[in-house]
Amino acid sequence: MRIRVVIGVLTVLSGLVACASVKTNEHAAAKKVVTEMFEAFNQHDVTTLASLYAEDAVVVSPDKCEPVLGRLAIAADYQVLFDQVPDVKDTINTIVAEDEHVAVGFTASSEIEGAAFQLPIAAILTVQDGLIVRDVGYFDSDIQMHCE
Repeated sequence: MRIRVVIGVLTVLSGLVACASVKTNEHAAAKKVVTEMFEAFNQHDVTTLASLYAEDAVVVSPDKCEPVLGRLAIAADYQVLFDQVPDVKDTINTIVAEDEHVAVGFTASSEIEGAAFQLPIAAILTVQDGLIVRDVGYFDSDIQMHCE
């Protein structure tokens, strides 16, 4: 009887460890995709950036009146940014993964018209099946939005 109880307890514990391992792998995989996204961003590699987003991904940003919808639109949006701010780089300050969600605190740095700037940004990204499906950014800017 005791052996059955011990075997039962060991079975439950091994199941919990296996579950924790799967969750840890899911966190690591999501975090890896987001880290690769930042690496591609800093290289201004629009092709690689776009490949990390799902075909129907959504990007939401305070500097946009509407969400950017779909891989092609997201790639075009990144290209416009790189054309307008050719030396922009992001530095990750904090990155935390939980299940399929990755929270990132980072600083965008560049120089515009001879003036250096640093913009603190937070983003929550959702990764499913190895691709970013949602990217929501949060930052304070002086951009005057005239959205209707």
